[in-house]
Amino acid sequence: ITVVKNTVGGDGTFAFSSSFGLAYLTTNGGTATQTFNGLAAGSYSLTETAQSGWTQTGASCTNGTPATITVNTGETTTCTITNTIAAPELIIAKSHAGDFYQGDIGDAYILTVTNAGPNPTTGVVTVTDALPAGLTATAIGGTGWSCTVTPLTCTRSDALAAAGVYPVITVTVNVATNGMAFGTAAGSPTFQTGDIMLSMSNGRVQWRRHDFTPVKVLTSAYGLFDVPDAGQAKGMAFDRSGNFYVTHWYGTQMLDGGEYGNDVVWFDRYGNGSTYFGSGYSCNPTSILFDAGGDAYVGHADCSTQVLKFDASGNPLAQYSVAVENRGSEHIVLDPNQCTLYYTSEGGDVKQFNVCSNTQMPNFNVAPLPDAVEGGQQFALLPGGGMLVADFSVIAMLGPSGNLVTTYGISPGHCWLGMALDPDGTSFWASDWCSSVVTRFDMATGNAIESHLADSQGFTIKQICIPENIFNTNVTNTATVSGGGELITGNNTASDVTNINLPLPLLPPVGVVNAASYAPTVAAGSIASVFGSGLSTGQAIAGAAPLPTTLALSNSQIGGQPAPLLSASPNRVNLQVPWELAGQSQAMVTETLGAPVPNPQVVNIAPFAPGLFTLNGAGSSMAPFAPALFTLNDTNPSQGLVVIAGTQMLAPSIGTPVAPGAFISIYCTGLGAVSNQPSTGTAAQANPLSVTTTTPTVTIGGVQAPVSFSGLAPGAVGVYQVTVQVPMGVPAGAAVPIVLTIGGVASNTVTIAVQ
Repeated sequence: ITVVKNTVGGDGTFAFSSSFGLAYLTTNGGTATQTFNGLAAGSYSLTETAQSGWTQTGASCTNGTPATITVNTGETTTCTITNTIAAPELIIAKSHAGDFYQGDIGDAYILTVTNAGPNPTTGVVTVTDALPAGLTATAIGGTGWSCTVTPLTCTRSDALAAAGVYPVITVTVNVATNGMAFGTAAGSPTFQTGDIMLSMSNGRVQWRRHDFTPVKVLTSAYGLFDVPDAGQAKGMAFDRSGNFYVTHWYGTQMLDGGEYGNDVVWFDRYGNGSTYFGSGYSCNPTSILFDAGGDAYVGHADCSTQVLKFDASGNPLAQYSVAVENRGSEHIVLDPNQCTLYYTSEGGDVKQFNVCSNTQMPNFNVAPLPDAVEGGQQFALLPGGGMLVADFSVIAMLGPSGNLVTTYGISPGHCWLGMALDPDGTSFWASDWCSSVVTRFDMATGNAIESHLADSQGFTIKQICIPENIFNTNVTNTATVSGGGELITGNNTASDVTNINLPLPLLPPVGVVNAASYAPTVAAGSIASVFGSGLSTGQAIAGAAPLPTTLALSNSQIGGQPAPLLSASPNRVNLQVPWELAGQSQAMVTETLGAPVPNPQVVNIAPFAPGLFTLNGAGSSMAPFAPALFTLNDTNPSQGLVVIAGTQMLAPSIGTPVAPGAFISIYCTGLGAVSNQPSTGTAAQANPLSVTTTTPTVTIGGVQAPVSFSGLAPGAVGVYQVTVQVPMGVPAGAAVPIVLTIGGVASNTVTIAVQ
């Protein structure tokens, strides 16, 4: 029998009892061996006496077990006994509380070191933390620890007793403000901020990362088949849930007697094709966008050339007949005000249409685009105002006033069809239809930063789409502990997965406006709209007055006063400005959804801030607080909320116009102080009436109209009613302008039809 004694962590002398004469072994360099010869064939036993400070971690024999060793004639049986010194065993844990949000400052991780071994630590214990991209450490420390931020390390030398726990280490981090900072997520590919989507003439879409590495080719599946020439892929957009939408022109292939294409297809966040979106497209849908409320707009290149509006499920909501040039409403972009729709029509202009009032607006540009022959193509709005326009032979930058600022890519031979802003805010991408090359330009210098060949054949790339910061993500970081005299290191790391959500609700710089005119000044007692993102958990409308101060978990304060809410949605809250703020010139507006919005805004308050409601846009939000006004006989969205006095009948924009001499009531807000003022959040009474202390002047078609009543509308909250007689001499027309002036402040303009 040969006995082999191995030790881990040091040497020692170990006692045995055996039936073949072994009494002890002393290791040197971690091992000792002794052989016993001349034994008779048979069964033997070996037992190790427990040694303080050591743990037996292995015991085996080549024939039998130490308790029953079998020895055969002519053979040697080897038994190996392994002991490991009873050392400390360090374990690290890492944790955090809740989700992090992009832009967070001072989020914290907690690192905890425990000694799970039987003996105290000896020597230096070191903890390191490796943060993932997108998180930046600003501080690290804990009682008794000596720490540095660069590298992210803490050390200490005091002994940690068995089963003991060191004081925790706190790592404080700031979270990046943009999704691109977090790098590529692990696992199945999902759409990420900064991805580059290229629509192609073969109907497919190239999905690439920001460094132009290909991820996947998205195909439009018709049944189970990917059909060649099924229609060029054109416009692209992401909704707020991260789903991806692609428009297609008519294709050249036929299916069951009809043509492929002329559709919109949507893909989930993993790029898996799901189904068609919407229906009733005229000819060649070319662009698609989503507004702040999740509704979609689709522009058409041909046939009706209209812009169609759909809800988030693809149900039709409206259609807009816009003025066109060489093509239709080919490329569309919605202004942040959610009313002005910009579009190009392969002509010399960037055109404008108000989707809130359903009216054509003047062109945005003050002079024709540089390449007015081939005309404007895809374009993007600049954050500070103005836009970049792919103008075929050049890329034009227009200023906030529509003036030409500069041009890019002016060397001969280019065919710029597609362009999109880079999320870095300083550069943009443009696609060359002729060469199938995609180039990123520095916006300030005009220099090309990088260029990539997207397809070996020319004339393939149609448009570019780069998703904004719309995706939540997660990151994993790992902390490690070492030293302290431990021997087992398999549990010396701890990883923590953290969800990184989109930024907390934010108000834009001018996020609080008059609900009727969108002017950035309000009056006490009037109706205001707060625009932003993440303002509520969903859609909610107040019931009868008195109005609540919370809807869909959203609540608002103006100047420290709770504001009654009329309606709430994630992107807009309608509220009454408390009467108590009369006499103030400014007040702080704070929105809360679980936690206060991190950037409260200051709103201007004036004695008078007149705003006239329209049936669309701001006017449509009147339904919750003046429902009787919406049992009307006309739904033309271009007209003001003006009724024939004493009725609920609109002074119509279609049908029978109003006649001179007739009395009409104009619904508005922001006319200031009244007699018999109701309390904040409650409706005005019919008896006694609440009459404005200042009488406004009203013009219809430029002619002053006699005012017979000016005060709060009975039964409504924050809504005023001004009754006037249509004067003789007013010019006839389907859109005669009305303007109200009070205290020297003029309102926005609305229209009615006059015969």
